[in-house]
Amino acid sequence: MDRKSEGCPRRQLAERYAPYNLWFEGGEVMSLYFYSDQIIEENKRIDMMLIDEASKLAGGVENIILAYIPSGGDPERNYYNDRVKYYSKLGIKNFFFFDLNDEYDEDGLKKLERCTIIHLSGGKPQILNNNVKRREFGIFMKRFSSEGGILVGVSAGAIQMTKSIGLFVAFQKGFVYEVDNHMESLTTSKLVEFEFIPHFNRFDDEYKSCLKEYASRYSSRIYCCNDGDGVIVRDGSLELVGPITVIN
Repeated sequence: MDRKSEGCPRRQLAERYAPYNLWFEGGEVMSLYFYSDQIIEENKRIDMMLIDEASKLAGGVENIILAYIPSGGDPERNYYNDRVKYYSKLGIKNFFFFDLNDEYDEDGLKKLERCTIIHLSGGKPQILNNNVKRREFGIFMKRFSSEGGILVGVSAGAIQMTKSIGLFVAFQKGFVYEVDNHMESLTTSKLVEFEFIPHFNRFDDEYKSCLKEYASRYSSRIYCCNDGDGVIVRDGSLELVGPITVIN
């Protein structure tokens, strides 16, 4: 399957999409879906857009192949089977489990390349980020998306597609200065240059104030997403699904 982006020349695309910080070195346009969660009914809005795009890419929903990557291990496949049920309701029939943790198998990358969608699961951002780094999987993610593959991130998985997990560490530690000496180790796959906060509706005013301080201190743009809402980056544009709070 040829997933290469078509359309405008690279320079025209770069000029057009530069304000959104969606352009990474290499000049390809990505297709990224940032979910806060996949639990409540409101997520159907994002689900339908995802299935529509993936069906066109695969030549029909029945041809979609979805790879599931857990943030940590999933030896009993409990989380994997839960997502299989979720996506099966949307018409997807073909699934592939790929582990970056103890069950990692480099030979599986060949099958992963043929998938339509790669789903990065929720969980602990540090564990997922460590697994991505030790397998050098960020390089694969960039190549996969640049060739037209669709990346879906839920909670921690969505954070992994941004530039840093610093916000999560700031939340754990209670104030932003804790991340000052660790910013290099907190970098993620950097598919985009913004940061993403899932479950924004669950946080108190003190943490929301911390986000403003963080954004100012690190010159970061943060998209704060309530459960049921999301952010979609595709065709060089950024679409906010739901009342997303943007902090600069």
